[in-house]
Formats: sequence, C-alpha cells, structure tokens
Amino acid sequence: MVYPEHISMDDYHYELSQERIAEYPVKKRDHSRLLLLKHDGISEDSFYNVDKHLPEGSLMVFNNTRVIRARLVFQKETGARIEVFCLEPVLPTHEINNAFESSSPVSWKCLIGNAKKWKSGRLSMPLRGKAMMERERFTSTYQGALTGLYDDFFDKTHIDPEGIRKMMDDPSGFPASSSLEQLFTILLTKVHEGLYDKDLFNRMFEQVFLAQAESGKQAGNALSIEEIKDISFRKGGFSLLFYRSIFSHELIEGEEEALYNAGGLMQLGNDIFDVYDDDRQHIKTLLTASRTMNEVRDIFRDQMEKSIRLIRKSAYMDKDKSAYIHKFALAISRCFVCLDQLEGLQQKTGGEFIPSEYSRNELICDMEKPANLLRAISYYVAYKF
Repeated sequence: MVYPEHISMDDYHYELSQERIAEYPVKKRDHSRLLLLKHDGISEDSFYNVDKHLPEGSLMVFNNTRVIRARLVFQKETGARIEVFCLEPVLPTHEINNAFESSSPVSWKCLIGNAKKWKSGRLSMPLRGKAMMERERFTSTYQGALTGLYDDFFDKTHIDPEGIRKMMDDPSGFPASSSLEQLFTILLTKVHEGLYDKDLFNRMFEQVFLAQAESGKQAGNALSIEEIKDISFRKGGFSLLFYRSIFSHELIEGEEEALYNAGGLMQLGNDIFDVYDDDRQHIKTLLTASRTMNEVRDIFRDQMEKSIRLIRKSAYMDKDKSAYIHKFALAISRCFVCLDQLEGLQQKTGGEFIPSEYSRNELICDMEKPANLLRAISYYVAYKF
C-alpha cells in the first residue's frame, strides 16, 4: 500500500504530446481504444470487445452524467477574445437544472479567460455611434451563448439537419432529447423574446444554417481555392449579419453588403489562427489548401480593402464610420503578424507551405507575446486611412 505522505507530485509528471490528445470522439463510439491491464502486462483492444475481457460475475457501474456546455466566448470591439466559463449558479438557485429552466435572470459564479483584457467596456455597435441598450445587450448575450452549441450540432454531435431546423423554427415547442438541445432551445427562446425584427433575424439565421451545412464540404473534399473562398466568406459574412440582426435599428443603405464582406474577412482571420487544428482535422481552408502564404495574404488584403471601402460608402455618419474602421483595422492587424510567421515556415519546405510538416508551436501565433503585439500595432499604424 502507498500512503499519502509518500506520494510525490513528481510521480504524476509525464510527457504528453499534443498529437496524442483526442480532442474529438470517434464517429463509431464503440471503436474507441480499450486499455487492458493484466498480470502479464499492458495491452489494448477496441471497446466493442469489452465483454471478452470481463470475468463472470463482474459488476459494471455506468456513469450517465453529461458535461454541460459552460464556456461562452465573446469578442470586444478591439478584437480581444474573452472566455467566460460558468462554474455554478448562485442566485436565485444553486441547482443547475433549475438555473437552465429559469425564465428570469440567474447569477453564476464564473472564471474569466483573458480577464486582463476586460477591465471595462461592453459590446457595442460603433457604426451607429452609441452603446448597446440593455435589451440588446441581454439578447446579444444569449445569442453569443447559443452559437457555440449551434456549431457543435454540425461539427461534433452531427444532429440531423431537419432536427436543427425545427429547433430554429420553434424552440419553445421543440421536444429536446438531450441536455445540449434543451440548453439551445432555452437560449434561443430568450433571444426571440428580445428581438426587434424577427423577420430579419430569421432570414439571417436561415442563411447561417445554409452556410454551415455547405461548410461540411470542407471536410476532406477536393475543392478549388475559389470554392473554399466562397464557402468561408458566406459562413463569416452571414454570421456577422446574424449578430447584427438583434439590434433595434434597421439596416441602412449599403450596410448589409459592407458587413457581409467584413464578416468574410473575419472568418479568414479565424482560419489563419486555426491552421494547426484545421490541418490535423483535414479541413480545407484557404490556409490548408494554398501552396504559399503570399496567395492568402493577397486575398486577405484585397478583402480588407473591399470591406473598408464598402463601410465608407454606407449611409452612416462619417465620424462613426471612421471610428469603426479604426477599431476594425486594429483588430485584423494581428492577422498579418500571423501570416508573417507562417510565411517564414515555407523556407523549411522548399518555399511551399505544407502545414503537416510543421509543429504545433510553429503554426500557432501567440498574440500575447509583446513582440507580436508591437508588430500588429506597426501594421495598424502603417495603414493609410
């Protein structure tokens, strides 16, 4: 027997490379690996053979608990990513199920990721020149919380598209069959309660649905650069318009086209920073499919110029458009820093960008490093407004 006082934390230190961590379950769950520890040593098998390794009279205990989707991701005007991890409800209840079913506000104890970037400030709509109203802020919060669940329907749980559409059309009347579906319908019902223009919201949500379904083609299929670009920009463009649809004021002349293109640029920015994960999951993006980073840089720069040009043409006040463009340009300047890093890797592979040949550390651009932040600011300052 090992006594607690003889246990050292050093005994639990071991090397575990990123490639050995299973981030997603196998499609056939019973095909997962089964570790076997017997008197003659350690071996492995597949889980569907578990019955062959259990002695007669064994007692099996099943754990049917589920992990709730407790991580909410937000973005400030500056582009800073804020993660809120909900630990437990505090008021008016401590019961998680009661908290999810509550029709009134619930206070939660949370952990804040990147908290140093959230000293103050709220989400806002800078183009219209004023901060979000209380109703908009609450609706946007519920909307931001449900989008992660919505992505999981397509990327992880693979729920039938018709089932997803039924949840979208009638969340309060949908017979949820899982905690994930239940949470999604609760959040979407809350969003519906705060909408000013439900037709606009439903129109944009439908386009997000179609874009998400189409993005499934990126999983291992042979696509041209133009096809990938179209899929990516549609997903990003309609996603940004979906977020815009909860605000009280109507879309003005030129705004829909401007935000659609800005959203496409933001999606490409996300792909730039996600190249490691996308390559390992065999997802075709402009990053994983292009032969050089110069190709991606040209597309990114052209889309940035187009987005800013369309924002300038919109019917908002000049001072508000200028403020928005400056914040927008500051947020996307970091993408050029990451492109510089990725372009430098091409020297290792004969001038061609081959992400499978690079390590995780080489492909991930850490924007917390002071040097990278300074380079991003340099790109922003150098831009000719």
